[in-house]
Amino acid sequence: MEEQKNKSEMKSIIGIMVLILALFVGVKVMFSAMEKYMPNQWDAQVWDEMETVKGSGLYSLRMIQKDEAEMADISKWLEYAEEQEEDGQVFWLNRQDRGEYVLYLPEQDRVLENADLTVSEEKMADGRVTMVLRARTPEKSEEIDAEEQLFCIKTDSEQWDGQRVKVILDGREQNVVQVNGQGEHLYTMDGMEIE
Repeated sequence: MEEQKNKSEMKSIIGIMVLILALFVGVKVMFSAMEKYMPNQWDAQVWDEMETVKGSGLYSLRMIQKDEAEMADISKWLEYAEEQEEDGQVFWLNRQDRGEYVLYLPEQDRVLENADLTVSEEKMADGRVTMVLRARTPEKSEEIDAEEQLFCIKTDSEQWDGQRVKVILDGREQNVVQVNGQGEHLYTMDGMEIE
């Protein structure tokens, strides 16, 4: 009788352990499915229309949030930028799989608001269009680490092909170092993969 009681208790304990394991696996599967099929949290970010020479509507801007800046492509791109950095340079990431562009201004140590950036399109002698971004630092803006303010831009422009970019910071044209990104893979403009 006591032996049957022990067997019954063992079956109960094993049953509870199997139930806990099944719940754990079920929750894991559920979160995995949610991660795969739920929209990305950055897709729901609020985009501000950028002021343009011909009005607004073609270009939108938002700040990259800290957790997004820690994503593999952006963190790898920032590491690359630190290795390549020289005076008068800015860095431009074309996130091809997302249809977005990210701007990093390493020499900008003052806070810029979205309204401090304007955009225009200029037709060049060869007929191609260059996007021109102008950033004006407000006189009384606070200090900030440049890596803490990354700007994400997207466009509906039918004129600009996403290739030519000019950045003017406080009236001075900057040398733009462009990188193309596809997922976690980054490439220089001449097609070399960045490790």
